[in-house]
Amino acid sequence: MANTFLRRVSRFSICRECPEDCRFSILSVSPKVLNFESIIILTPIAMIRLILSILAGFVVTAILSTGTDFAFESAGILPPYGQPLMDTGLLLLATSYRAIYQVIGSYLAALLARDRANTAVWTLGILGAAIWLVGGLTMKGYAPFWYSLLGAVLSLPTTLLGGKLYALKMEKTAAAK
Repeated sequence: MANTFLRRVSRFSICRECPEDCRFSILSVSPKVLNFESIIILTPIAMIRLILSILAGFVVTAILSTGTDFAFESAGILPPYGQPLMDTGLLLLATSYRAIYQVIGSYLAALLARDRANTAVWTLGILGAAIWLVGGLTMKGYAPFWYSLLGAVLSLPTTLLGGKLYALKMEKTAAAK
């Protein structure tokens, strides 16, 4: 059990002696000797890059979702902003394009986060699920709660799919070299 934990920590650790981000193995360190003061999880630049990548993923997803909402409202497909939406078919339509946009946003977050792609994607998915749930609780009269619950349930798989697409792209790029 300790080895699994140490492997996970070592994937995101960097060496103090190296000026750039590098991975080193701490598997030879005994769990009794391991102190977390000697392990830097993220440098300040890596942390800023991670935060900005997560924000970029959220912003892209929000802009695409809001833009599509506006286009559908202008076309008369969705009711005007502020009006309740209770039609199951329209809610499933909104869920489907939002899921696609979450994949795109998480792919962008992974692309910007580079070595921290998994962290960015997982964070984006967990925060996205929380936002879906909070939105459902605060906007009770505008849509049925199952819509927010479905969005929350789909949030993590869609962001993980975006991360997987990024990983496949990176594998393909590495194989081509």
